[in-house]
Amino acid sequence: MEQTPKTNPQNMSNVEFLNSISDEKIGFTPPRETKQTGGKYLKANLIGDGYSNPLKLRILGTFIDGKMINGWRAFRKSGTPNRKRKLNEIDLTELGTNNFGKKEEPVEFWAVPVYVFDDQTVQIFEFHQQGIMNGLEKLGNDRSWGDFKHYNITIAKSGAGNRTAYTVNAIQEDFPQDQQNFVYESIQNIDMEKLFVGEEPFLRSDENAQTQ
Repeated sequence: MEQTPKTNPQNMSNVEFLNSISDEKIGFTPPRETKQTGGKYLKANLIGDGYSNPLKLRILGTFIDGKMINGWRAFRKSGTPNRKRKLNEIDLTELGTNNFGKKEEPVEFWAVPVYVFDDQTVQIFEFHQQGIMNGLEKLGNDRSWGDFKHYNITIAKSGAGNRTAYTVNAIQEDFPQDQQNFVYESIQNIDMEKLFVGEEPFLRSDENAQTQ
């Protein structure tokens, strides 16, 4: 079966990228002042605790274009995260204990840049919650929705503790025109692959120049 060629956002023109987050839906398989102050990470547990519940986002990448990644993550004894593509690449002897006093175990994670409507920022959304993964997988494989960059989503959180649940819904809305240039410039300064080598994915200006 012929594979869909990957599209590298760093090789896309401004117009091409903006079209990719606002055009009509495409099938997918697996002037306001902005407040961006640097690299930020969005965690699902912040929904309802600092962010709206449900929280509205525009996902800015997919597995096809390389801006969405998946792998395995565990925390070392030092508290630093260890992210690898494959489970067997994580050294279990480096791991400490979790918040419940039990041995830390690797979990599958997904990570992708997102536009957060609450504070008008581009952040990296890293999550391991099965409810979010299942919801996105369903949308991505649905011909009526497909590529995440072409519509907004909301993530609602309910319950607490071990009974916390997340629900993902899609909303067909145009992306705000006054934020498109900001989003385009932000996405050029993110290299998701750096997460796998323990580096910050938010590029400095000199690093970004080297990737062009």
